Amino acid sequence: MMDGQPSFLGSYLASLAELLARPDLVEIAINPDGRVWLELKGGSHMELSQSIRIERDLSVNLGQAIASSVGVQFSDRKPTVSGKIMFGSTAIRAQVVAAPIVEGGMAITLRPFKTGAEALIAPRLLHGSLIDLDHRKRELSKEVLALAEAGEIEAAVRLCVR
Repeated sequence: MMDGQPSFLGSYLASLAELLARPDLVEIAINPDGRVWLELKGGSHMELSQSIRIERDLSVNLGQAIASSVGVQFSDRKPTVSGKIMFGSTAIRAQVVAAPIVEGGMAITLRPFKTGAEALIAPRLLHGSLIDLDHRKRELSKEVLALAEAGEIEAAVRLCVR
């Protein structure tokens, strides 16, 4: 239900209600393959949700319902939608990307609007101290090149995607 009235959008968002209610949630990203990723306050990267997976039919229905809610219709010439939707009393910025840009489902991001900053997060350095990222990148590039030249391709790739 949304605003006391049943809605397709509300029913499609229902499986995400617990995640959307999390006070530490920044964003939910649903990949076309159904994997759900979460960005949490204070996190350095998105985390794969182990508790939920979105089936293709639900992602397509959710994407279409979001488009309908913001008054946009998908087409090959307009495969993206961005706008504000409501889930109960929660305002959410939603973005949807459809075919032909993505295959196998829709890519959907949901970012609830948060009110106030009553609980500020204490700033901290991501790596614990100041670092020279350009220097670190050059050093990693040297390591990757050395591994590749030694024929250790898998180890070189691991350094690139860790």
